Amino acid sequence: MHINTKETSDRIFGELIKQRLETGNPVGCFQFFENKKLIYEDHNIVVGLGREYLAQKTTSITAITSASSGSSGSGEDLRDYDLTHYAFGAGGATANGITYTLLGPDVCDASLEIPISFNINGFLDEPGGITGSESIYTYSKAVKPIVYPSGNNTYETTLRDYPTEDPTCSYYTQMIFTIYKEAGEFDLLGIGESVPVSEAGLYITNTGTGGTDAKLFARICFPPKFMELEAQYGIEWYVLA
Repeated sequence: MHINTKETSDRIFGELIKQRLETGNPVGCFQFFENKKLIYEDHNIVVGLGREYLAQKTTSITAITSASSGSSGSGEDLRDYDLTHYAFGAGGATANGITYTLLGPDVCDASLEIPISFNINGFLDEPGGITGSESIYTYSKAVKPIVYPSGNNTYETTLRDYPTEDPTCSYYTQMIFTIYKEAGEFDLLGIGESVPVSEAGLYITNTGTGGTDAKLFARICFPPKFMELEAQYGIEWYVLA
């Protein structure tokens, strides 16, 4: 269930194509909603491994097979991975009263700083392997499938031709992910309790061999938002590759 209208999404992608042409790298942005009301927006980072993944999927060449030519990379074969999961965390910002300081994201990120567990069997572990002082701050069962039997998550990919100076290189892939913290999730919280969420991640998983291994594809950070057990929050996440 998308939150934005098609017109708003088209406008956002129109702005992203300018950044994509300037940087030469996948770019993106996100909007954070409470009860479908926009409360924050900013850019996202497709991290280094995420960019390597996209390169391998489009060329079928890995850092392993091209190492003799001096290439650098993770050394992992990511061609059997797909972009399938997401997670929330509490390590994306610090707050002092009404002021806040973002702590990322960075292209070298490999995990969230403080993942928050959904505590649902079958959800994957966050790759950072980090556990905080509270039981809800743990990597265990923290990474949720975007496609899930219940809830309102959606994602779509669209090949789009944008006008450029070089018409042979004007095709880009638009991706829109609408991901939710649904009412009732984060059930390690008690009634009336909340958790300060300030980061989120998209993950690729090894679907070709069972889908048990999650790796960070992109990360966003935003001012801490105290999410209650009973409340729903949504993120509209845009990536132009």
